[in-house]
Amino acid sequence: MRMIGNLDFDIYFLVLVGGYGMVLWLVDSYKYKNEKQEALEKKAKTIGITTMSIAALLFLTQIFLR
Repeated sequence: MRMIGNLDFDIYFLVLVGGYGMVLWLVDSYKYKNEKQEALEKKAKTIGITTMSIAALLFLTQIFLR
């Protein structure tokens, strides 16, 4: 695994991917909540769930590779 200082690069990537998914999910769901556009909320939830799933898989593979 590549190292940056004392922290693994994978931890940074995990936080970035998970944070990006959560930010997209929250911003899209709050932004269009009053307009009741269900298609955009479904898209935001799909993006959020997908990125969080990728982050969880990266975390589990990082645990098993140690």
